[in-house]
Amino acid sequence: MDESSRIPIPPGHRWREFRIKLIPVLTFCAAIAGAVFIWKNHIAAPTYVGEVETIHANVLSTLPGLLTGLNVDRFDTVTKGEIIGKVSPSDPELLKASLASIEIDLKTLQTRVALDRDRNEVNYEQIRLDWLNQRVELATAKVDLEYAEKEFQRQSELHQEKIVSDSEFELAKDLRDSRREEVAEREKIVSEMQKRLQTLSGEENSHTENTNWLSQAIAAQEAQLLLTEGPISLTAPIDGVVTFINHRAGERVLAGEPIVTITSSNSTRIVAFARQPLSLIPKVGDRVRVRTRSIPRKTAIATVQHVGSSVETMIQPVNRNSKNNPLNNALANPLERGLPFSVNLPEHFDVFPGETVDLILLR
Repeated sequence: MDESSRIPIPPGHRWREFRIKLIPVLTFCAAIAGAVFIWKNHIAAPTYVGEVETIHANVLSTLPGLLTGLNVDRFDTVTKGEIIGKVSPSDPELLKASLASIEIDLKTLQTRVALDRDRNEVNYEQIRLDWLNQRVELATAKVDLEYAEKEFQRQSELHQEKIVSDSEFELAKDLRDSRREEVAEREKIVSEMQKRLQTLSGEENSHTENTNWLSQAIAAQEAQLLLTEGPISLTAPIDGVVTFINHRAGERVLAGEPIVTITSSNSTRIVAFARQPLSLIPKVGDRVRVRTRSIPRKTAIATVQHVGSSVETMIQPVNRNSKNNPLNNALANPLERGLPFSVNLPEHFDVFPGETVDLILLR
């Protein structure tokens, strides 16, 4: 049968067969694709990109000076407390001059204190001698008063018997009164001089205490300069690896300026960000599946430990090997803002500090 004898098929019949055979298949595939799209973008568990926290520690000098030695290089492993370098605080000649100046000030102060102490001692002894003399004179005045009292008593009895005249009686009375006034005045003088002696004694003790305090302060300053005379040892604050060296031996360094940066080889948590809009906010205690991006992939279950209280600027890594991934397309701009939260690092989960991991919330 040749081609010219075939019966032509009408287009309407062909369209009818297309609708019966292919449209159901295409509709089914479109439904599956839509379901997958909806599941991944609206129903599937939220996925976050996290980073294993990196712990850095800077080694710095507490005083400005010259970096005289550096015992480590980049990528060297160090232990906590290990001496990695030394800093000479300042010029030894300048330190010697400072110590000499402090020593002169100390000797001058000691000389002044000695002079003041001698002057106080002389004043104290002089006043004490006068006080003793006044006590002797007071005792003499009391004896004279006792004699005058007895003489007045005798003259009074004789005056009553008309044996002595009125003038003799008045003379004995005036003598007794004058002796009384003399004793009262001398008692007052002795009391005031005694108080003055007590005051001088207290001032001497206070002056001695102040002198001791000043001497201790200057001695402490001198000891501090003596300690800084030698080089300051730079020690590693943590166990880890030297990741950056800011200064080399022979350079001048400032106080508080980082000299070496050490990065810990271990980490205890993962820090991630929930991107905006915040459709589902992680909570403390939520479980997440941690998945590495290395090959072979490793997974583990972890728990949310802390959730931040404010939205912060974050820098998220971008996986350029999978441009069709909607998650990576959303992270095409690495500078975003999100809510930070931390997740504990699962035990025996072998990852490097700073490594990027994916977190899937299992709420």
